[in-house]
Amino acid sequence: MGAALNRNTNQSFPGPSHYRVDVQLTRVGKDGTPKYSIAARAKSRKSEITPGAGAYNTENIWPQGETRRPAYSMASRTRYTQKEKVPGPNQYSLPKLIGPDIRDSKKKGGPSYSMSTRLSLGSFSEDLARTPGPARYGAPSNDSFLKRNPQYTLQGRSKLPSDKTRKPGPGSHSPEKVTATRRSAPSFHFGRRHSDYTRILMI
Repeated sequence: MGAALNRNTNQSFPGPSHYRVDVQLTRVGKDGTPKYSIAARAKSRKSEITPGAGAYNTENIWPQGETRRPAYSMASRTRYTQKEKVPGPNQYSLPKLIGPDIRDSKKKGGPSYSMSTRLSLGSFSEDLARTPGPARYGAPSNDSFLKRNPQYTLQGRSKLPSDKTRKPGPGSHSPEKVTATRRSAPSFHFGRRHSDYTRILMI
């Protein structure tokens, strides 16, 4: 046990509140998010003024590989030469492709129809009484072009076929005497099959 030492005032250190840390500093460095401010637009410098479309003279520049720039003029149409004469659409004659008269043997002609006036000889115009009325035509049955439905009829009950000869009854047969399908007829008896002296084996 000893006496406490005196505190040295020269050994005092600053605390955490004495340090001022920038809020933009992070563990990976300074925050780099964009920042905006509202201020007056700065004046543009003369070097930033670019020429407009009217400042260029494109008519004085000829295409690459040419000795001069293109020139255009207005004049009357030149005359056609003999070599430029071509036949028009009406100068061609196509073969007939409609009807039975086709000259091309590889193509088949379709049916052709003609319309003419009705002959009065032997027609209904000579005798109007010969014209058939609506009752002359019979309505066809639906079974001729649709699936036929089932049909039913009602008739008298027919008699069952009968035979007046005598038939044997159930008692006339002796199935116990049949030996065609087995060696002997079945036999039955009443009695005990085991001996009275037989004992049960106890283990």
